[in-house]
Amino acid sequence: MDELTLRDQARRAAEGDQEAVDALLRGVHPHLYAFLYLLGFAEADIDDVAQDTALMLCRSLSRYDTTQPFLPWMRGIARNCAAMFRRREGRRARREDTWRSHLVDLVEAHEPVWDVERLRACISKLEERARAIIRNHYEEGRTSAEVAQLLGMSAVAVRKSLMAIRLHLRQCEEQSRA
Repeated sequence: MDELTLRDQARRAAEGDQEAVDALLRGVHPHLYAFLYLLGFAEADIDDVAQDTALMLCRSLSRYDTTQPFLPWMRGIARNCAAMFRRREGRRARREDTWRSHLVDLVEAHEPVWDVERLRACISKLEERARAIIRNHYEEGRTSAEVAQLLGMSAVAVRKSLMAIRLHLRQCEEQSRA
């Protein structure tokens, strides 16, 4: 769409012609996307900024001076919308970083500190089969299916045993700490 047509569409759109609004937005679409791409936006963000720009463009049409070129005016609106988007995303990223840091602090504060010697003492109290499951799975790095095949069990039984063994070891370690 050429510049004169864009100006005419903008004038008619400002007067309330919905067809002119639709035609104007279709006409500027490739220019707008190309401009946002040149501003360095990721493809995933271009749609969001383009939508913000289209809304702002429609709201601002009454202020457009039809004696001036339309595309530079549209790019000014797009530049402002891009800046608002970046500020908004920056705040969101800072909030996420703050929450992520807070969650890490919470996890670390509640993460049990294992005493290796206490843990070894608790493991030594386990039955031989439980120690074999622990040794094969954690020390040797075997999967539940591999441990099951070695010990003549089902993989489900190994996983259930591991859950029970971990619970037992946690309780044993906590009792020995008290």
